[in-house]
Amino acid sequence: MALLASGCGGSQASGPYGGPASGAGRGGSARIERRDLDHHPPINLVVRAGDPQPAVAFASAHDRGSVASVALSALILARLSARGNSELVSVPSESGVQLATLCADRSQARAFFEQVTAALATPIAEHDSALRLIQEHLSALRSHSFAGKADADAAACSGELGQLSTAPVLDVNTGAGRAELERYRSFAFARRASAFAALGSPDFVDAAASELEQVANWPKGDAAEDPWPASDSADADSSDGAHHLSVALRIADAPAALGAVRALTGGGAALGSRLRTFLPGFALERVAFQARPRGACLRVDLSLPEGEPSVSPKDAALAVSIVSEEARAGASSPRSMEENIIEPSDPREAAARAAWRALTDRQEAGPERRIVALSVAPSERPRFEGFAATLRDFETRPARAPLETRVRAEPGQSELWLLLGSPCGTLGESNDNAGQSALALTMAAQQASAEVALEPWITSDAVGLLAHAPRLARESAGEQAERVARALARALSEPGSGSDTLASAQAQLLAAAGGAPRPGYVRLLDALAPDHSATLEPHGTWLSLAQASREGVAARGREILQGPLRVAVLANEDEAQALFATRALDRWFSPWRDDPRRCQASADRAPRSGELSLVVPDSGNSEGAYLGLPFSSRLKFEREATAVVAQLNAPRGPLALALGGEHLNASARASIIGGGHAAALMIEIHSSDEDARKAVLEVRRALERFLVSPASADELAAAQRSAAQRALVASLDPRRRIVDLWRGGASEGSLSQSSLRAFRAALSGAAQVVVYVTHRD
Repeated sequence: MALLASGCGGSQASGPYGGPASGAGRGGSARIERRDLDHHPPINLVVRAGDPQPAVAFASAHDRGSVASVALSALILARLSARGNSELVSVPSESGVQLATLCADRSQARAFFEQVTAALATPIAEHDSALRLIQEHLSALRSHSFAGKADADAAACSGELGQLSTAPVLDVNTGAGRAELERYRSFAFARRASAFAALGSPDFVDAAASELEQVANWPKGDAAEDPWPASDSADADSSDGAHHLSVALRIADAPAALGAVRALTGGGAALGSRLRTFLPGFALERVAFQARPRGACLRVDLSLPEGEPSVSPKDAALAVSIVSEEARAGASSPRSMEENIIEPSDPREAAARAAWRALTDRQEAGPERRIVALSVAPSERPRFEGFAATLRDFETRPARAPLETRVRAEPGQSELWLLLGSPCGTLGESNDNAGQSALALTMAAQQASAEVALEPWITSDAVGLLAHAPRLARESAGEQAERVARALARALSEPGSGSDTLASAQAQLLAAAGGAPRPGYVRLLDALAPDHSATLEPHGTWLSLAQASREGVAARGREILQGPLRVAVLANEDEAQALFATRALDRWFSPWRDDPRRCQASADRAPRSGELSLVVPDSGNSEGAYLGLPFSSRLKFEREATAVVAQLNAPRGPLALALGGEHLNASARASIIGGGHAAALMIEIHSSDEDARKAVLEVRRALERFLVSPASADELAAAQRSAAQRALVASLDPRRRIVDLWRGGASEGSLSQSSLRAFRAALSGAAQVVVYVTHRD
């Protein structure tokens, strides 16, 4: 039998598993009952059908560490093997031992109980036949050496077997060694220190309990004290082996700790995503859980980046903080200990869990304690002197830059809506990387699921991600808000890792850009906003989108998250529900909120006014010419710009009349590009190369007349009606309402003769840019 058998704590756990064990409980359809017997250890009975054979188990808990557990395990194995029972599963841990075996009927169960009783009741003799196996197992334990005291302290919490290299060696071939072994045996042979379990049909488990009552009486003895840690601890050990970070939490509530295991390791776990986002190179290795006589231990192990220096004290402190946050968040959803007992398909493992459970939660637990252990190269160890103080200072630092939040309740709506965005928009993009914000957010939106819909929000002055979802069955309003917030945060943190996500986003944005290159439009953008065309066209250009790399897009995504962020929530219950979402986002992105955040400043460059000519191959491109008139802000003149464009594009409007009257083979259409940082009125003219200059001349004349002519009363009234209707229709969509909330409310004021006059005056004084596109064979 190997010294280190697989743990009884589930696929992600190590060490004994257990929990409260009074009365009866249910895990699935199994019935679990604790039965206290006179003069014998308690027995947990698990009624479960379908296993080929029933199982029985024994467990004992103590405070004497790994050496005691390994020695006791080997002692019982040796003595039961001598009686012909060699088909045992043995699982020693730092705080106790478990043994389990299959048995066909009640007589075999009785034999197991008698053999365990005899094994522990019989004192250690000088030439005991079990001593050889005990010494072999103790020698094997020496190979499990801890890196140092910090590593040993974390292991003591989670029940890991091992020893410090400086620990004394127990030699059971000496009188002193046998005396120590005898103390281990005597403590375990006590009904307060040990327990049994039986798993099988109702008849079998009842019979097993009856058989246990018939074996020799056990002394009362003492129970394991399982001392509670007096304080938190954090330190680093030197190690020439693999380097890692362990965070062990001693928690009073075992079901809560067990719930955290699932939250930390499940498919939608946030821990791995946050580590990849904020601490590249840190990776989750495992999550371990041990139920104990006092509370439980939850342990998380991370591998560290390779190379030297592998990690800084500040990065290590951040990792500890993130692990602790996620563990505590996961502990808010307790998991049934009874359900966990029957989780293993092997009846022996389930029986072992049941036996250990009878020994847990029997002593009063204390406040949460945290043990942090770092294992680093010897050359790096001096950097971590005083790491406990570094961690304390890091976690008590003032929060100087929380997310700006705006919330509103819309009770009765079907969905909760959440928008997280950057007010910097595309200020951080040059012509070379224009559209990278759009690519990052489009890739993030590809992580939408059936439970949470995600949509990119891309404008020149603000970019972000929109999430919305209805409430799930049996989900509270707060849980709905947290679920939507986590989905949005995870998508922004890891905007797609598959090889096809960038290509898909590029295809989507290229299609939106017209599906073909528009060199004339690109030249116009650069003339209106030199080297910062993204302030006018946030989706990028054909060339900048096509040459984008995954690394560049990922870097741009991080820049967005590291800058100023604002969140808006339309709650479908109340404002308290919205706070669940904002708190979840604040916690997720807290590693990047240490300092005040500002938008990246860029030198303003005046538009290059005048006429530009561009010769392109004749590939069916219908571009003829562009006319651009820059103005300060689209947000300032949103209503006026919309009204002016509608008038210019009317069937009998200035543009149609200007080109139709000259019998030109040309057409023109006006639009507004840009946003709050820069904007322009753009008129795109389609014509033959021969008619382009004549068409531009007529358009400029018509525009000049239009801008100096005030709108008539009828035109103003029609524009006001159209603006009111557009605003009403837009407000019916929650997308518009949440954007208005994010921006600080719908723009105030109304369309008037004076506001139209101000906008027309701004355009009249603008420096005009004209781009002619000529085609050649």
